[in-house]
Amino acid sequence: MRLRITKNGISVSNFKLSSTDIEQQVATDLSRFNKDWFSKYKQAPQPPLDVDSFIKLLWNIDIVYDNLAQSNNEEVLGCFEPDQQKITIDAKACNNPRRVSFTVAHEAGHLSLHSFLFEHRNGKIVGWKNGTSSANKNLERQADLYAASLLSPRQEVYDFLLTKGLSSGNGVIQSIDLSAHAISFQERFGLSRQALEIRLRQLNLSVTNKKYPD
Repeated sequence: MRLRITKNGISVSNFKLSSTDIEQQVATDLSRFNKDWFSKYKQAPQPPLDVDSFIKLLWNIDIVYDNLAQSNNEEVLGCFEPDQQKITIDAKACNNPRRVSFTVAHEAGHLSLHSFLFEHRNGKIVGWKNGTSSANKNLERQADLYAASLLSPRQEVYDFLLTKGLSSGNGVIQSIDLSAHAISFQERFGLSRQALEIRLRQLNLSVTNKKYPD
């Protein structure tokens, strides 16, 4: 989702959310999702998070997979069409299932954090507000952080470190050797290798044998 809008005459570039704000919103959304999932299925959801179901339960919006028009200047991974109540994901452009999951989670970030972009009717998103167009790096950054936090919540990462023997549980965390642990982290949280490294860096965790530069 690439947008530029004004809100009460103020550029969206000035719409600020801290990482703490975003992680708190993720926690609220996950609590609601877990409650709705249990109410519907009478059991807790199992990891990694099913992001398609997450969006369907919280916003009643479908995820569909189809080819999206691409240009030479921009790679389009996902597209939200509020009038059709769907998000279209180009799985081919995303390259692999973990990048697909991150793209869906990114769209969830826009739905959760940027409700002022949309027209609402009877509690449903029904379209864009006037003035939405173009790209906004501020909103994209927020949606990316939401996606990373949604797929790998801070506390769940710390709990996983404990099960892997990388944390004593009293705040002492060993350096994470990704040559030994990357695959298990990726399987648990559904992250690509690059997204995993970015998320561990966001959490200020010490990492060795990285594939991607900071």
